[in-house]
Amino acid sequence: MYVATGILAPPGYRRDRPRPTELQDAKYLERYDDMTFVSDVALPNRDSLVLIAPPLMNFAPLLARLHVGDRVAADGRLINRDRVAEVWLDINSEHQFLSGDWITPISLEGADMNHIFAGKRVLYTLSKNNDVAWIARWIQFNKTNHKADAVLIYDNDSAIYSADSLEQDLRSRFPNIEICIVSWPYKYGPQGLRGGNWDSDFAQHGAFHSARFRFLQQAKSVLNTDIDELVVSSRGESVFEATELSEKGFMPFPGRWVLPADKQSDNHFHSVYLEKDTPPCPFKWCVVPAKCKLEWQWRTHTVSMLAAPPDNGFEYRHFRLVSNHWKGDRLAFGGSIGMKDPLLVSAFSKLPPMP
Repeated sequence: MYVATGILAPPGYRRDRPRPTELQDAKYLERYDDMTFVSDVALPNRDSLVLIAPPLMNFAPLLARLHVGDRVAADGRLINRDRVAEVWLDINSEHQFLSGDWITPISLEGADMNHIFAGKRVLYTLSKNNDVAWIARWIQFNKTNHKADAVLIYDNDSAIYSADSLEQDLRSRFPNIEICIVSWPYKYGPQGLRGGNWDSDFAQHGAFHSARFRFLQQAKSVLNTDIDELVVSSRGESVFEATELSEKGFMPFPGRWVLPADKQSDNHFHSVYLEKDTPPCPFKWCVVPAKCKLEWQWRTHTVSMLAAPPDNGFEYRHFRLVSNHWKGDRLAFGGSIGMKDPLLVSAFSKLPPMP
């Protein structure tokens, strides 16, 4: 189990808010992360260190007070991306600590864990308070149908178990799979408003960059789906294999909602009916890190700068009731029960008994 190397801003500092006051709902301030200066630190290669942070805004001058050995963070290369910032610094083997005048020196040991997933087909997600049985089904499905052999979960400060106990539980169920849980203890951030204003939710964007540069540089391929999302193939193919064989190493696919017959069960295996009268779900994706250029940002629904190819035979199924409904009652927004999904039924039929 690993913990994010976070740095809070000095006392008295608060991050500016990007959303105008008149567009902030009643819970905006409670959910907004105005204190995290750096979310994590990664060593993607021997010569580079990257600080991963929410958008710096008025925190940018603090870079002049942060050092890696004799290097000042303010002298690094700043890359501003969508809801996340990176500061890249050239370093050498003598640079072992991150220091600042308001923090205790932080060891860089653990900033490069890329060897753990070298050559692996990795399931990646950010998760909070998801039932362990749901997570186990997600792993078993992808292990069986897509040949996944590693799991990287960023646990977003779950209250029903610790990151360490979750890791131990999953490892006992799947002893032949590399499983790693990273404690990611940051506020998720306010939701968008009326379908827009996605400007203040930093946790998920930072987690993508931490995972990419601290853990997944050497991974064979990486599948980004949530615990309530399972990928099916009209050709019976592995999404990892198809992505690895693709020219750009990028495989996006749309989703469709599914329901159980009783509209009550939260077991993945019962939700085999496609919803009617609901639009497709936004794309999710699989990627080959070695083919990803630095400027391509990993985001929730795309790898930016890469267009979706024509139909590739993959879709995901979004399980309406596999949820703790943290955004509200999802059933209230669902459609009616449609036809049984033959792709999902076929994929489920291949699964061995659950561990």
